[in-house]
Amino acid sequence: MSEEFEIISRNTDKIENLLTGRKHSIKVKSAFEYQIIEMEDINFHFDSAVLLPDYGPDAPKPGTKEQNRITGLAVIYACYKQAESKDFEQKILITGHTDKSGPDYYNLDLSQRRAENVYFILKGDRSKWVDSSLAKNQVEDFQQILKWISYNYQYDCDPGDITNKMNAETSAAILRFQKRYNLDFVDLKRHESKFSRVFTKIEEDGKMGKQTWGAFFDMYVLELLIVMGIEEKGLTEIQTKLNFVSKSSSSTAPVVGCGENFPKSGSTSEKENPIDRRVEILFFDENEEPELKCHPAKM
Repeated sequence: MSEEFEIISRNTDKIENLLTGRKHSIKVKSAFEYQIIEMEDINFHFDSAVLLPDYGPDAPKPGTKEQNRITGLAVIYACYKQAESKDFEQKILITGHTDKSGPDYYNLDLSQRRAENVYFILKGDRSKWVDSSLAKNQVEDFQQILKWISYNYQYDCDPGDITNKMNAETSAAILRFQKRYNLDFVDLKRHESKFSRVFTKIEEDGKMGKQTWGAFFDMYVLELLIVMGIEEKGLTEIQTKLNFVSKSSSSTAPVVGCGENFPKSGSTSEKENPIDRRVEILFFDENEEPELKCHPAKM
């Protein structure tokens, strides 16, 4: 993951020539000043709310357009690096988006779930991230995560082709991951220098239950700790500095689900368009926070 990240504007046609991999402050006429870090369609599978960590072995070839697209954990890392500064006082708002396929009421709920999943990662809320991931996932999510873990940590847990179907290869890969996780985190405590908590064994059953999703969360955190060169205690300190735009609602997190109302593609088609499937993390200076009227109330 790279410390550089792309900041974009809602009016993408006005900034299409901006260089990627750099910060850009965007002034919205007669509105407010803000920055956005965007998680693109590669970070979420269709009809899923699980934030994907990275490409794994399927990384784009060097020199291609796709190589410049930022990965899920790189966005989280970028947010933490911004919050690390001593004078960081910005407030954060997370917005979720979907494409136009599916009913609008369904898309509002899905976009909310995606934004919440990112929020729980940012705040380090393991339990709620697990519940969020369990509530809205696809088989291809954990197939890709297993591939990433296999590639990134040399675990023998590659499930083979990403088929989005629960097959014998995927069950076997989950079981191998569970056994290796227990060995590394519980029996041998190979990562105890990075973490300040004590780990307990997870079930070795080849199934994607709460404990295994929790283990995935731990692998996400381990990657962030390694890249940032800090221990879990230091990460917790950064997480406590994150202030979010207040939102009075029944949501479990201060986020906004925008559904299909703001398609990045500008398309009016009802067909699936992956680039509209995204989560945005917006940073606002003091007194620049927006009035949260993302979409009409549900009827």
